[in-house]
Amino acid sequence: VHADDYHLYYNMSSLLWKGAQLEQTNGTEEFLKMSAFLLLVSHAIYVFVAWAFSMFGVFTATMQTCAVGFSAVLFGYKMVLNYGSPRLSNFYGMMVPLKYMCWLELVLISIITPNASFLGHLCGILAGWFYLKKDVLFSSLGNRLATLAGGQRSRIQRGVLRPAQPRAGLQQRQNWHN
Repeated sequence: VHADDYHLYYNMSSLLWKGAQLEQTNGTEEFLKMSAFLLLVSHAIYVFVAWAFSMFGVFTATMQTCAVGFSAVLFGYKMVLNYGSPRLSNFYGMMVPLKYMCWLELVLISIITPNASFLGHLCGILAGWFYLKKDVLFSSLGNRLATLAGGQRSRIQRGVLRPAQPRAGLQQRQNWHN
């Protein structure tokens, strides 16, 4: 289901362009993982924001509407593809840094196709940012959880799940038998 034919064609060409670049750069397996991450996280953010709006009595209709499609993931692809890029792009005669193109596209799509989900597209951009920052965020979260647990480091941080190194006593016994 799409707002109109233009929206469908735009999404198809966007997937072809962005998907091909990301898959070539990251490989098929990582591209599929990224796609799944963006799909799940963008829609989770959407549900959370819609719930928060309804709890505060702001934009309560977002909780009653249905947002479907792959557009959020496409906006996430655009964020991942262009984040931090020093390059410029021609945006209707204006030279704009690529890292800001997803934001301009968000506004432009909302003007051209007002039936498209502004919130869904915005959540896709946020999911793309979370994808880019996931290692830092999860590391920071792990450290905070460890601190809350009494300062104890997790088993992974202590190295319990690393390959076992022979203990000194065992190594000495093995050398004695040789």
